Amino acid sequence: MGAAIGRQGVFLARTLGGKIDTRKLLTDHMDRLDVCPINSGNFRQGGANTLRGDWIYTPIRQGLDTFRSNRQRRGLKHTADSVKEVSLRGGLTAAALRDVLA
Repeated sequence: MGAAIGRQGVFLARTLGGKIDTRKLLTDHMDRLDVCPINSGNFRQGGANTLRGDWIYTPIRQGLDTFRSNRQRRGLKHTADSVKEVSLRGGLTAAALRDVLA
């Protein structure tokens, strides 16, 4: 999965009795968050036909405008992208996960 939290993290969050506070996750881990215009883990939704590489992920810190025009600048798309996936590079410790629970 793209997000390091993944299924195990969602299970752990539910077990700990909370939902992920996305604002806190963004604030605390912005340097490790990327956005992607495709669901990179699902090849049945056209992912197998989508040209991909490290460039498909745009660090959130670069801003939404940079993300939206990423594939346009490469000549791969004529319209602006929308976010389909948010990925966290690396994992969250149990303590960090507890910190981002709502």
